[in-house]
Amino acid sequence: AATLKTLSEYLWQFTSYNNFGNVVLSSSGATAASNLSHSIVIATLTRATTTGSCDTIAVANWKHGVNTTTGVLTLSVTSLFTFQAQESNGTVSVCGS
Repeated sequence: AATLKTLSEYLWQFTSYNNFGNVVLSSSGATAASNLSHSIVIATLTRATTTGSCDTIAVANWKHGVNTTTGVLTLSVTSLFTFQAQESNGTVSVCGS
């Protein structure tokens, strides 16, 4: 589990998620029978194209899995949710739905 965590966090460095507009919200592992997994939850900012409009923040789960019997490594990216927010005069607020 510790090796999978190290590998997942190392590989993350070489993705587009390791750039401006992205932030890691959490990094955690799980074990189930002969499967290990490590999830990195990432939020990605997409700026609004119009002044005064809301930006979009997408939250996704970037998950590596390994079958400890076969050694097969998998990667999946699952969208969790999105929301909109905007910054005005140094204050950030969530936009209405």
